[in-house]
Amino acid sequence: MQRLPRHGDVRSTVNDQAARILVLLGSRFRPNVLGYVWDTRAPAGTEVRTQSPVDRWLIVVRSGEDGLGQWRRQSRNVVQDYTRLFGQSPPSVVAVGLESHSEDGDHQSQAMFGTVKFKP
Repeated sequence: MQRLPRHGDVRSTVNDQAARILVLLGSRFRPNVLGYVWDTRAPAGTEVRTQSPVDRWLIVVRSGEDGLGQWRRQSRNVVQDYTRLFGQSPPSVVAVGLESHSEDGDHQSQAMFGTVKFKP
């Protein structure tokens, strides 16, 4: 992580995070989305659901400036997270997206990503 968006908060209309990994599952045209984010203000463990335009859950896995400028390894159990949040077994993964997001506020963000792996 290089730079956090100054006003980013997954719980607000300034839904900007320096790093997001989005896992799209199910239909290619209207997938369910499970997102893992490094947020500026919302504490780790925060979970937020949005339903426009797709059903999406964002989970804060890191928060604030601790670790900024350093490589960090993160692991999640996508099957458990999906089952708990969507209330059903996950369908197939159709895509994975990586982004640094800062379009909702007057600020910038920057992140670097390493290898993303899925294990059985």
